[in-house]
Amino acid sequence: MAQPFVYFNEASGSRSPFTGILATCVSRFARADRSYTPLAKKHAPGTVTLTQVSRLVYVALALGTIALGLTVHLYGNALGPTSRDVLGDIIWGAMIAWWVGAIAPAKSLRLRSVAAVAICFAVELSQLVHAPPLDMLRRTTIGQLTLGTGFDLRDFLSYAVGVLAAAFLERTCRRRLGVSRSKIGDSL
Repeated sequence: MAQPFVYFNEASGSRSPFTGILATCVSRFARADRSYTPLAKKHAPGTVTLTQVSRLVYVALALGTIALGLTVHLYGNALGPTSRDVLGDIIWGAMIAWWVGAIAPAKSLRLRSVAAVAICFAVELSQLVHAPPLDMLRRTTIGQLTLGTGFDLRDFLSYAVGVLAAAFLERTCRRRLGVSRSKIGDSL
């Protein structure tokens, strides 16, 4: 069974999920040779793999996207109802792309994008199903934000745009940062 990520501080002998993680991540990325320990090998205490760093980045992106989506949802009245709805769906699609990245960071960008679009489309299609427990869940705030309330064909395009925007952003950032796609199994 895989152990959760724990930072090991050799000086104090303490283990903490958060203490020193930023320093460790920065020191791993700051190495000039950009060589990383192969993911299949067992790692020494305190070693942070690129997959673990990627997971943390994807979770941070997903949480930031949630914050952006809630801002649009709560304060986006100036956009108009249609623009607000479309923008919210685009943001929701990007958020799903980040969560898929957090779950499977070593998979190719193309595969993760297809999975994210499939999840978005499945959730939209689920809005055609009206079982009483499901409708009751959709009437709650969290159910409304995660499952939606009504089927709309326009949402499919919005989700695809959101996932593609997230993929484009990731690809652009990787190129600018010089992170090799082969290091984490990306073949896009």
